[in-house]
Amino acid sequence: MNVLDDRDIDNLAAILDHCDRIESTYKRIGRSFDVFQKDADYRDAILMNIVQLGEAANRLSDECREVFADLPWSSIIGTRNIIVHGYVKIEDKIIWNIVESDVPVLKDRIEKVISI
Repeated sequence: MNVLDDRDIDNLAAILDHCDRIESTYKRIGRSFDVFQKDADYRDAILMNIVQLGEAANRLSDECREVFADLPWSSIIGTRNIIVHGYVKIEDKIIWNIVESDVPVLKDRIEKVISI
């Protein structure tokens, strides 16, 4: 994959790492939305990893984003911005959907293209 430079590979590796951390926390602490809402440490761990994932996504080159044009980069980065800057109240249901649905798809898609 000659389109991806070392910086892109490093950022994709960081995205995969944060996906793994989110999945690990999800499996270890609980797969319950109720637990997620009530356990501040659980929620904070998930949110921090989503922020870091968004940071790495923001550092990807345009060429790399084109390789993964099917992924919603603006939404990934936008979610990071909402969490960090508090533009609006963070909707727990949206974050929970990201954890259960979006993170596995993101991880799977990147792993299919690169081998880290």
